Amino acid sequence: MTEKFFEIYAAAFLSFNSDYIAEVYEFPMVFYTESGESVSFELDAFTANTKKLISLYEKNGIKNVSFEIDTNIELSKRLNLISVIWNFQDKDRKTIYSSTTRYVMKTTDSGLIIMAVFVVNETTELNKLAIK
Repeated sequence: MTEKFFEIYAAAFLSFNSDYIAEVYEFPMVFYTESGESVSFELDAFTANTKKLISLYEKNGIKNVSFEIDTNIELSKRLNLISVIWNFQDKDRKTIYSSTTRYVMKTTDSGLIIMAVFVVNETTELNKLAIK
């Protein structure tokens, strides 16, 4: 179930459609930055932020993404902490950058949904691309 969820999530990002991406989240959701700050997003703010991220993907030539589920820790009967290694790739599937993100996932009657995101190093990796 988790692998399929992240396949759908990756496809949502590759659609470059923030509304489609938002469908896998529960709102309000909490986003934790690399620096330890937390931001609570309602749908509209999340969509605006996601559009900025999509713009960075487009600017850096991201055309494909692959992932590996690194860890899946059960927090409770309905909550898991899942760590994912993402590989962002160009049209030839050459990796542009890789990053790790952790997700607090809730199992609902209709499937998995993201409640919170912990950015481990994606901001750093995107900043490295901006310097090049």
